[in-house]
Amino acid sequence: MKVINSIACILFVLFISSCTSENSVKEEKEVLKVSLEGKVILPEEIKGRVMTRVDNLLFFYQTGGEGDVFKIYDLDNNYKLVGAYGTFGDGPEEYLAPRITDKEKVGNDYILTIYDRFKNKVSAVSLNAIINNSEDKAVDRFSIDPKHSMNQDFLKIDEQTYVATPGMEATNRGRIHIYDESTQEFSHNDMIPKVAVYDNMESYEKYALYMTKLAKHPSKDKIVSIMFSFDRLDFYNSKGEHLQEVLGPEYESEFARVNMDGNSDNAKFFYQDVSVSENLIYTLYLNETLETYITQDISDVGIKIYDWDGDQLAEISIPNFLTSIEIDEVRGKLYGIAPSEEKILEYDISEVLKQIK
Repeated sequence: MKVINSIACILFVLFISSCTSENSVKEEKEVLKVSLEGKVILPEEIKGRVMTRVDNLLFFYQTGGEGDVFKIYDLDNNYKLVGAYGTFGDGPEEYLAPRITDKEKVGNDYILTIYDRFKNKVSAVSLNAIINNSEDKAVDRFSIDPKHSMNQDFLKIDEQTYVATPGMEATNRGRIHIYDESTQEFSHNDMIPKVAVYDNMESYEKYALYMTKLAKHPSKDKIVSIMFSFDRLDFYNSKGEHLQEVLGPEYESEFARVNMDGNSDNAKFFYQDVSVSENLIYTLYLNETLETYITQDISDVGIKIYDWDGDQLAEISIPNFLTSIEIDEVRGKLYGIAPSEEKILEYDISEVLKQIK
């Protein structure tokens, strides 16, 4: 289990800052391949690995446990710092390990779902209230029983239903969990893929190996799941039923490694982040060894673009090590955090979008 424990340590640090499965063998479309250089959009150095775009605003989550939790930049005003939200601590609008996990447009406002996994608390926060610095910015708050042990992904499906990923202490573990706020209980689906050594693994090892990120289609009827340790995408409906799998070229070799040799020299990270739109899925793809990931000795990453049918349409080569991406199709931009450079970078994807749409 050397490889799993090694992966567990680095992934823990990272996250602090249907039906029948359909095989992916199909007639392949031609994949557009391009390389793009980015430009630095903020003059100051940044400390963090995660960001969220809400319309024309970019929320950047700062690590360190001091000061403002989120800094807010205006994409339409030369990336000007226009505000901040939240402080670290135990108060009503204070956080320990928060992440903006979802956003929903309601009238002329956006409601942000912020899940703090150290507090087991969910806050629904008004964007207008944040911008106007209203006294109470949350329209709803609720706590979750720690027994459910969730990770940081927490997507709203309807007024009472959320889709989440299981945390470190989850006992009944599936790929995704469905939380009902009215009953305060979870249900879960099957673990896919289930490796041969699964039943002999500790909870912490399962958590590390099956580290997953989720994104939902704007209609909320379809969810895509990426995995750090497996070269695959999986599609689910809002009930957690598995619809489709898309296996990458490294999937079989990685699956064999996990099952057979457990050699940390062969350990790899595959998908790191995901951002979606009405028609497209943008994934941050590393395909790097554990050693290069730890040392951040990574010279480039890939942005693999899929449609919601699971067909890959494009792959963009990026000459920077990124840990988080956000997509802005209206402005034709991709934003990425380069932690080793302590910068947020912008890439012009307008020509890519013209060619694949």
